[in-house]
Amino acid sequence: MKLKFYEWNDNEKIETPREIFTDKFEEIKNFISEKIGNPTFVNYEDLEKSDNETVRDDVKWRSKSLNAYLFRFKGKSGFDQIRLVLYRD
Repeated sequence: MKLKFYEWNDNEKIETPREIFTDKFEEIKNFISEKIGNPTFVNYEDLEKSDNETVRDDVKWRSKSLNAYLFRFKGKSGFDQIRLVLYRD
């Protein structure tokens, strides 16, 4: 495996509370940290304080066998999306 990409999106037909995406993001972050170690980079953007309509939270891991990049897009209009990329150098 060279690269794996996963994506979770808001379902247009079902209203999904923002807490579900927050919980899922933290669940994935904790799972990866248990498997490959602590993140090498963490950045959370505050949607309420931002002038932008959409912000991004980022978490990155590097290890000898596997690297991971987890990010979440949040929008003031209710947009939510989580993406996870697993890759090897």
